[in-house]
Amino acid sequence: MPPQQPGIRPTTAILLAILGVLAFVLAGNFHIVSGAPQLFVKRTTFGFSDLFASVDDCTSGPKFMVMTLHPSLCKALLRDGYVSDETED
Repeated sequence: MPPQQPGIRPTTAILLAILGVLAFVLAGNFHIVSGAPQLFVKRTTFGFSDLFASVDDCTSGPKFMVMTLHPSLCKALLRDGYVSDETED
């Protein structure tokens, strides 16, 4: 029997690849939001902007400014009802 070479086994490599793809897909489809009733908020489009965010990011300033800085996060929070649309302009 030949000596075993150091390294990771093929099944471990496949498992790590599957976990990496799963993490990539989940991170691209959800915002992780603190201050919301649910930790994960579905994104309106796939992307990685505002991966970790807070409800305060969409409520801490004038509406035009926060919609410019965090458009996808604010749209998702408005859609799910975590922030109201009745903010001062």
